[in-house]
Amino acid sequence: MTCFVVYDTNVLLSALPTNHDDAAAVGIIDRITTGEIIPLLSPEILERYRQVLHDKRYNLPEQSVRNLLNVICKYALPVNPAASEDLALLNLGLPFYQVVMRRRENGTYPIQDSLKKIPRRPDVVTAREMLDLLDRR
Repeated sequence: MTCFVVYDTNVLLSALPTNHDDAAAVGIIDRITTGEIIPLLSPEILERYRQVLHDKRYNLPEQSVRNLLNVICKYALPVNPAASEDLALLNLGLPFYQVVMRRRENGTYPIQDSLKKIPRRPDVVTAREMLDLLDRR
């Protein structure tokens, strides 16, 4: 079964500088190429990814950033954001939440690096929880 996801930028940051191929953030990026995960992407989200991944504070290798963005863009499903008055997930960032709301269906998940900043909901998962969910299917 395929899951549709919206990656939080912190998850992408966690996937790049690691030397641990078994890290959850790396695993959920790898699952894009197998077809288990289809990223949802709007122009606003792609721009946010570019801004964060190219931020000088992180000092990420340009080739690694380019490779990650190419994979996401190649396999992503473009989504036009939905307007929404439901602010329950606003801490995800409005462009991310709007894409989730547009594709609101079983199997669409925003993936966060930490669930501390948002209320606990069954449709918002960490990278580890996403891998566990995929492995149970």
